[in-house]
Amino acid sequence: MQLGFARVLVDVSLKDLLPETISFLNEHDTLIHVSVDFEWKPIFCTGCHSFGHETEECRANEVRLPRRWVRKDTIRVNVSNGRASQVVSRVDADGFEQPRNPVRMDESSVSVTTLNNPFHAMIVS
Repeated sequence: MQLGFARVLVDVSLKDLLPETISFLNEHDTLIHVSVDFEWKPIFCTGCHSFGHETEECRANEVRLPRRWVRKDTIRVNVSNGRASQVVSRVDADGFEQPRNPVRMDESSVSVTTLNNPFHAMIVS
């Protein structure tokens, strides 16, 4: 029984494209060119040289606008009537907005922590 094809493992760098042909010298020192058919090819992007997406879908080709900080106007929507109303933000001198609902600590839940150092007797004066 004679096989009509040979199965070959091809090592290729991630930066290179998959070969369409493989050239080699046979036993008669003749240069042979064999076309390569792949059972499966991974999706490869030639733009960023990575797998998983095509060049047309590459995010590296997107034009990115520079980001800048924009102060947002605070708008509170009244749920009962659906109207939006402007809320005056409470900004301090440093430009920080004061919290609307600050966390309040219960003074009775605060306890004093006492430290005891058993090595205190070893301190040389």
